[in-house]
This record gives sequence, C-alpha cells and structure tokens, in this order.
Amino acid sequence: MPPDEAAIPTLPHDLPPPEFYLPVQPWWQDLLIALPVLALILLAAVFADRKFKLRARFRPLPEPPAARAIAQLQTLEKEKDTLALSTLAAQCSLIFRSYLLETFQIGSPAQTEEEAELPEDFVSQLPPELSHSLITFRKDLPALKYAPLSPSPEKAQSLLDQTHSLIDALHQHQLREADSTPDSSAP
Repeated sequence: MPPDEAAIPTLPHDLPPPEFYLPVQPWWQDLLIALPVLALILLAAVFADRKFKLRARFRPLPEPPAARAIAQLQTLEKEKDTLALSTLAAQCSLIFRSYLLETFQIGSPAQTEEEAELPEDFVSQLPPELSHSLITFRKDLPALKYAPLSPSPEKAQSLLDQTHSLIDALHQHQLREADSTPDSSAP
C-alpha cells in the first residue's frame, strides 16, 4: 500500500529519504532481541568461569622431592655409559644436594660437599647406619667428581645405586618421623 504522496518528503533529486523504506519497529522488539543475546553472553561467561575454577581445583599436586630426585637419577642412568664419571658424580651431587635443600632445608645446590656441612643435630637424628652411609657418601663423592674423564660403567652404576638408595632411605626415614610425630592439631 503506497503511502500518501503528500506525506513523502522530497529531496532535490525527487527520491524519498532512506528512512521512508525502513519499517517502523517498536522499542520492545529491540528489547526482545537484546535480552536473549545478553543472556547467552552471561551464560557463556558463567560456564567459562566454572571451567577455569574446576581446572584450578583439580590441578595435579607437585611431585615430592624424593620422586623428582629419583626420576632425575633414572634419566642419568640412561646416559651413564656416555658420561665421564666426574660429570656423573657432579650431577648426582647436584641432585642429592637439591633433595637435601628441598626436603630438610640443608645446604644449597651451589655449595660443594666440602662447603656444605651437615648440621650435627640433623645427623644425630638419623639412625646410625643411615648417618654412616650419608657421611661416607659425602666423603667419597668429591673424589669421584675429580676422577679421570673416562667413562666407567661399573663405578657409574655403583654411584647411581648409592645415590638412589640414600635418597630412598632418607625419604623413608622422613616418612617414619612424620608418622611418629604426634599431631599438634589433635585435642
């Protein structure tokens, strides 16, 4: 149905303005379109936030220092035939010192065995065979670190086994100590 000719404004080129061709839409129709779009945006934001919170809640626990040290030793064990004994001993020393630092707050990875003295109270708390193994290991390690640069598979395997067993024994001792310590939060 054509509009009334008198109601159509004319432009200098005798064409009606573009608004004339657009239908008149009430404001509530705009609202009917905008509300579902806003609801979808809010719903997507809520689900994205939940997914982020769930991911943060189920984040894996950090690996214990003993497991990390043993994994590093296993990696070294694969390379033992190609590494010089001194290099292997230096790596074992670094792994062991890092384990002592993370677990018992003793020493620093940057310190050598000569520089990093074990605290007397720490050694006295260990069982006699474990403290003897620990002291012997730390006395023998510098000699291996300054050994000739040739690979020695037998000595390398012995060093890796000794480091592994010492870390495992210290970890087991720590677990026994934690189990035997009374819980301070209990009434």
